[in-house]
Amino acid sequence: MRWGSITLVFLALFVANAGALISGFPDSITVGETPSQIAFTVENDSGIRQPISVQVALPSDYEIDAPEYAEANSSATVKITVYPQKGLEGSTQKGVVSVDVANNLAEKNILVNYAYKDECTLTIDAQNNDGKIILEMENASYKSKTARLVSLEKAPQDWNIAGNTEFIIGAYEKRAFETKLAQNSAFEGNIELVFSCSGKTITKEISVKRDEQGALAGLATIGSMFENAGDTGFIIDAFLVIIAAILMIAFIARLVKILNTGNQTKLRVKK
Repeated sequence: MRWGSITLVFLALFVANAGALISGFPDSITVGETPSQIAFTVENDSGIRQPISVQVALPSDYEIDAPEYAEANSSATVKITVYPQKGLEGSTQKGVVSVDVANNLAEKNILVNYAYKDECTLTIDAQNNDGKIILEMENASYKSKTARLVSLEKAPQDWNIAGNTEFIIGAYEKRAFETKLAQNSAFEGNIELVFSCSGKTITKEISVKRDEQGALAGLATIGSMFENAGDTGFIIDAFLVIIAAILMIAFIARLVKILNTGNQTKLRVKK
């Protein structure tokens, strides 16, 4: 009986230590408008590759990112993304995470603080396409958000927004918007689009180029052709030939008009 008791004690100690080894598991997390993550490490101290199974009990939605196996005598990282949920704001909830490595089970409790927040959760990317502004917006919140284009900075005074200035993005949504610039004068450089979102200011820089209009634009275009030409001398010679031809045509037309005027027949009517 004595040896039997010792054997039972040994088996009890073995079973107690046979659970999956978990390290780096947090006691609590806070979930605001955007998801939060629980990350921890699972140890496999055996000499063979072992399967991993993760079970989660939480009052809100979650996603599990875990490998199927833990290699022999190594560790594996498990990540659980916890999402916010309407109705849970301002409360603290208890969750349970269970990890099974080759039938060795470990359970961990965690407190989830669902905080009430109203922040700007948008990322904005802006690009200019000849006066048409393309806006790519993504909302990381479970609530819809509104971004307002409130001003232009570093732009000429006569430039303004000629299109939409208010943009509404749904929960976890990613979408594109368009608006327009009224470019009323020549300018080349970088300007800033200033957005307002839930009390936060977001500034995005874009490159713009607006040439002079009318004759000046034509001269600028010709000058650009000269600058970009591979054989500048040839282009200049061709341009001079064209100008000379135009002048010659004008001279001949003027000469013909004068000759026709001098040879007109005059009729005199006697009464």
